Amino acid sequence: MLYFRQGGSFAALLLMLVKANETVPPPGLQQVIEFVQGRDWKSAGAAVDQALEKSPENPQALYWKSYVLFQTGTYQQSSVFALRYLEVNPASGEARKILGLAYFMQGQSVLAEIELRRARDLSPADADVRYYLGRIQFERHNLPAALQSLQSAIALDPGSVRAFNHLGQTYEGLARFDDARAAYKKAIELDQRQTKHSEWPYFNLGVLSLKEGQAQEAARWLQQTLAHKPSWPEATVHLAAALGAANQYDEAKRLLQGLLEADPKNAQAHYQLARLLVRMHLPDEARRHFLLFADLKRP
Repeated sequence: MLYFRQGGSFAALLLMLVKANETVPPPGLQQVIEFVQGRDWKSAGAAVDQALEKSPENPQALYWKSYVLFQTGTYQQSSVFALRYLEVNPASGEARKILGLAYFMQGQSVLAEIELRRARDLSPADADVRYYLGRIQFERHNLPAALQSLQSAIALDPGSVRAFNHLGQTYEGLARFDDARAAYKKAIELDQRQTKHSEWPYFNLGVLSLKEGQAQEAARWLQQTLAHKPSWPEATVHLAAALGAANQYDEAKRLLQGLLEADPKNAQAHYQLARLLVRMHLPDEARRHFLLFADLKRP
C-alpha cells in the first residue's frame, strides 16, 4: 500500500488546516487529527463520520474523510471526498496529492500523474509529492521524468531511503548501472541508521549484482534482505540462484527444497532448482522440476 506522511506534529496539522480553511478545526475534527497522528484509522473514521453527520459539507471533515479512506485502502471513495473538498479549496496541494494517489491505486495512472503534477506546483516543498510522482512516472515508463522527480524529492529530503531506492530502479531502467548501484548503496547506508528497516534496497542491489555476474556480492546482499524479511520467497529464490552461481550447490539446494516444502506450487523455485540440478549433474531430478515448472506456468 502507498503511504505518505502527513504534516508532522499535531500543531503542524492544525496549522495546515487553518491555512487551507482559514478557521480553527472544531473539537470533533481535532480528535480526528489526534487519531490520524496515532494511525488509529478505525477511531479516526468513526470520529470524522460523526463530524460529517453534524455538518455534511464541512470542508475540513471532507478532507479528513478522504485522507482516512485512502489510508484504509478505500480508494474510490477517497477520490470522491477529495473532489468534494477541492470544489471548495482547489488550491490544496495536500488534497491533490490524496486524489492523485487514489487515482493511481485505482489504475488511473494518467489522472494520477495530472493531479500529482498539480500537487507539486501547489506544494513545491513537499518531498512526498515528488517521490510519488516519480514512482508513477516510472510505472508509466517515463524514466527521464521519473529521474527528475526523484532527484527533486531527494533534494528536499536527503535522508529518504525509499527515494534513493527508487532512484536506483530508475537508473537501472536507463541502463546506468553504476549510478543504480550507488543509489542502492546510499539507500542501504541511510536504512542502517533507521530503527525500522526496508528490505528493498538490499534486494534490488542483490538482484543487480546477480545480473552483473557478481554472485558472492549478490548472495551477501540477498542474505541481508532475508535478515530483514525472512519469509520472502522471491528473495530466497534469488539467493539460491546467487549461491548456485557461486558453486555453493548444497546450500542453494537446501534453500529451494525448503521453499518448495512450504509452497509446492512455487513455479520459480521449481525452475531454479531444475537449473541447479543440471549443474549438479542430476538430469532426472532436473527434468522432473522442469516439467513441474512448465505445468504450473501453463494457462
